[in-house]
Amino acid sequence: MLDIEDFKKKLEKKSRLMGIDPGKKRVGIAISDENKIIATPYTTILRDRYSEFLKEIKKIVDENQIKGIVIGNPINMDGSSSQSSQSAKDLAINLSKDITENVTLWDEVKRRILIGTYVLSSGYYDAYYIKAQKVRQLIKNDFDQSFKKVDAILTPSTPSAAFKIGEKKNDPISMYLNDIFTVPVNLAGIPAISIPAGFDKSKYPLGLQLIGNTLEEQKLLNIAFAAEKKINFKQDLNKWWEK
Repeated sequence: MLDIEDFKKKLEKKSRLMGIDPGKKRVGIAISDENKIIATPYTTILRDRYSEFLKEIKKIVDENQIKGIVIGNPINMDGSSSQSSQSAKDLAINLSKDITENVTLWDEVKRRILIGTYVLSSGYYDAYYIKAQKVRQLIKNDFDQSFKKVDAILTPSTPSAAFKIGEKKNDPISMYLNDIFTVPVNLAGIPAISIPAGFDKSKYPLGLQLIGNTLEEQKLLNIAFAAEKKINFKQDLNKWWEK
């Protein structure tokens, strides 16, 4: 296993990297573009049997011409190691012994800050940030057209019912995908509110999202209040999140 500086020195100028987000049961895999700027979620792999896990990693490396592997190190905010960071370190050591590609371990918080700064730096500002702003405006335009016909838009808050505390901590991609219905609202910069809407078949709570037009928060709150009264949701006092 290499430290991050030696890892960077050995990289080819045009090469793809694999990013690994290690969990106890599953590992999230992302692959970068050749410029090593944008990483795209690729898949998740079960981690219960190392031999099968290693086989999948080698297959992805070969199919995508990966030249280096970066494993996220989830250290604590004060810089101290946690149980999860020790597990990530063990994985990095094992992979560095079993594959020919270079492997490094990198602090996740530092990585995100540095990548964000790099993308906004000279040379990449036009290529990525301005393009992202243009896409954001297109999303806002779509909402503006919709609000010419309706007062509010109703969607689920999440693709599934609420999950138990800690249930998804080892499957970060699955957890992040629960934000898919709320992300467009944040990109467009318009108001939205989530209200309780009952339970699913397993008695886990469901939510509905109401989306309003720019500067029409009061109208949105009035609609949400009326919807809550109509739904007549009554919270089950049993602690479902601990079951």
